Amino acid sequence: MFSIFSILVMLAKEILSLQHPIVKHLVQLRQSKAYREEYRSLLVTGSNVIKELAQTHRFKRVLLQKGYSAPFPFHSQETIVVTRAIIEKVAALENPEEIVVEIDQPRPSSLSFKKRVLLLDKISDPGNLGTLLRTALAFGWDGVFVLEGSVDLFNDKVVRASKGAIFHLPFACGTENALTQLLNAHPWTLLAASASGQDVKQWISNDHAPPLLLAIGNESRGLSDFISQQFTHVALPMKGPIESLNAAVAGGIFLYLFQGGYG
Repeated sequence: MFSIFSILVMLAKEILSLQHPIVKHLVQLRQSKAYREEYRSLLVTGSNVIKELAQTHRFKRVLLQKGYSAPFPFHSQETIVVTRAIIEKVAALENPEEIVVEIDQPRPSSLSFKKRVLLLDKISDPGNLGTLLRTALAFGWDGVFVLEGSVDLFNDKVVRASKGAIFHLPFACGTENALTQLLNAHPWTLLAASASGQDVKQWISNDHAPPLLLAIGNESRGLSDFISQQFTHVALPMKGPIESLNAAVAGGIFLYLFQGGYG
């Protein structure tokens, strides 16, 4: 006996052409930040992430490769059966999975009363940014501010690397002026990861501490002048002949160390 879910999938419309307007729309979502902003939508690939999102979100559109049956229930405004070629064109991955979804783009929220906020200072690599988001969520940080000049928070590579973390982590994006307003709204402790900073061990504590804003700088240029001048620099002590760590690796260590208290 077929379930209602199975029947709905069987009754889904089918698209065969690579030139179909919906296919072009989804490709644009993947490629263009402006287009994503206009439609307030983004593309998500990866069955594990989609399965997790299906528990809490209703999708705008689901593409299923012909012959594939999703092993989990989902709610969608539209379900479409497509060819392998369409899946490959939309996802633009070497070996994409058989399901792709369009979902509402998460909206920014206020970070004024958050206790642990990660500041991404012009992070340019999508993999690094996504990994930092995922790590922040894993260690219980309750917000992220993405400074103008960073890679787009909803770039498809960022979303994949974050494993969907951005759908659960409060965020804000903005200019240095917007960041200044945030800094003025709360008695923040301002720390920035820097190879030439104070030994981070001096700042680690299990005691209660005021709200913390932790900045991670650009992979090659480091901290911007604005952040560098206002934040206290903290460093990871290293014994080997290495000047610095990858931004995501260093950031992950700091996020772990400061998940409790400091000072």
